[in-house]
Amino acid sequence: AFETLILGAEQADPYHVQFVLILKRPLDVAALERAWALLCARHAILRLVLVPHKLTAGLGIIQSAEFYDWQNVELAGDAQVRIDALRSLDRAQGFDLEKGPLIRARCMPLDDNRYALLISNHHLNLDGWSVPILLQELALLYAAEHQGKSAALEKPFAWQAHLAWLAQQDRASAISYWQEHLASMNATPLELAPPSVVQEGIGEVWHTINASGTTKLEQFARQQGLTPASVLQGLFILLLTRMSRLPELTIGSVRNGRNSLLPGIDRAIGLFIGTLPLRTEINPSLPLNQWLRAQQIAQAEQEAHAHLGLMAISQLANLGSQDLFEALFVYENYPVGANSQTFEDLGVESVEGYDSTHYRIALAAIPGES
Repeated sequence: AFETLILGAEQADPYHVQFVLILKRPLDVAALERAWALLCARHAILRLVLVPHKLTAGLGIIQSAEFYDWQNVELAGDAQVRIDALRSLDRAQGFDLEKGPLIRARCMPLDDNRYALLISNHHLNLDGWSVPILLQELALLYAAEHQGKSAALEKPFAWQAHLAWLAQQDRASAISYWQEHLASMNATPLELAPPSVVQEGIGEVWHTINASGTTKLEQFARQQGLTPASVLQGLFILLLTRMSRLPELTIGSVRNGRNSLLPGIDRAIGLFIGTLPLRTEINPSLPLNQWLRAQQIAQAEQEAHAHLGLMAISQLANLGSQDLFEALFVYENYPVGANSQTFEDLGVESVEGYDSTHYRIALAAIPGES
């Protein structure tokens, strides 16, 4: 939220997330809009707005159950031109954190066989874990509305339960831990090579580790008592330190932030993830497997103090206006996926997601068969 407010309306917001679903005809557009309205009414977090003077106290406002944003759109051109134009129009609109809604849907016919459904949101009200859950519920609500029935959905997770859990945590102990962890921290900037072609915004490079390579990675991790996430994160750190010739490095590591002791939180929609600083010293004399295990242990120790939040942790580092870290790692291991039935109910032909970050460099690992 603060990143968005600092940037203002003139600059592209890195926390503006978009998903484009290509839906096959026939599609009951009116039923889909009703399903969208019911989804927003069902989850209070989808009706959240943030008033700046209340934001400093960590408070938001939940709007009424009728608060949702849906539009049917008609644009000219071939299919891909219209999809690109729809995305551009949506990005130009941005999000007003005070007025909201902070999630919206745009439905557009493409041709005689397909529709495009653009779902966009500000990252502060949804994390990646929530997206497949949202799509599953939208599919169930749509199927019921199309048939003139009521959808049989479980009672949604109460966001207040998560807030109550946060309030019960030992803040003093967390402050002490992070002060020690960040003491005498070396915040030397990353020395990254400049881009060969200067462009606006964030660039993406995709690489696939094939099935055989994925199996070898998983086998190595298992043999060494590591997780694949720990292996990939460690290699990312080593790469960055070699590129920058740094003896130590702090990166941001994204955690899911969902307390498994709270019933139903695995099916909750909202923003639970948090980013924690992982400070690492490079010891060339230590065997790789031992160094990776030390990183995994250090990261596990952080979990008891993860509730403090990145903003409070950053203040403890006493770096002034300098960022705590410039590189980000995220392992997108979502246990709940949008299954084939979800896609069948909605008539989904394909899904494309568009996301970004304000950090200089980020590695996102998405596990699967490859």
